[in-house]
Amino acid sequence: MKSPEIKVAKYFDVLLELRNDKGRFDGHYVGCSPFLPNDDEVSLINQLRKEEFGRQLRDLNNDFDKSLDQLQLLSEYLDTDFEYHFKRSYESSIMMPIAYNLDTKVDDRLRVISDLAEDLGRYDFYQYIKRLYAEYQDVPAKNQKLEWIATPSLLAHLMSELAVKGYIKPPRQRNGEINYTAFAKLLKSTFDGELGSEQNLRQALSPDNEKGLSEANRDRFRIPELIEFS
Repeated sequence: MKSPEIKVAKYFDVLLELRNDKGRFDGHYVGCSPFLPNDDEVSLINQLRKEEFGRQLRDLNNDFDKSLDQLQLLSEYLDTDFEYHFKRSYESSIMMPIAYNLDTKVDDRLRVISDLAEDLGRYDFYQYIKRLYAEYQDVPAKNQKLEWIATPSLLAHLMSELAVKGYIKPPRQRNGEINYTAFAKLLKSTFDGELGSEQNLRQALSPDNEKGLSEANRDRFRIPELIEFS
């Protein structure tokens, strides 16, 4: 995988630090002038930068919808050579602002603003792809479970509370009552840990049980009805 760490954002940060020190670049430009943006131009660049990032992101989302392998898709994005308008300026070891043509000052200055913003948006998108790729690499395997480290009775009480208070939809019997056997089986397939047998977990899930939390502990662990948050 390529890692074209073009210093686009670093260039822009340094440009903003030096933009009021115009004398620093005297004598370095002949027939042209260094692009040192004013406050309004900086605002415009940042706006166009966000728009370019948004456009790139929409294209990615469209590709995601059609992708058979999203991790491979992200890898292909990272292998893409992003075309930057001012690549030489970003790769230089010495900060030299982008030059614009004095003969067509207004039009050429607007071109620099547009192209610089596009480069920054592409750079932001590339950094986003790198973060997303790393996250996808860390996604657990499909058969990996959550590890429950507390007691089975606490898990059962928590899940029962979430079900009764409307936060989750537990499996139900035809008569509408919660199917505690199926509920316990579902929890066993979702969580790892010392959960005991499905039968014990089923009994702990049931509101009338002897294997659940004590009444005192239940009172310490109450969840409000979901409707209270609407």
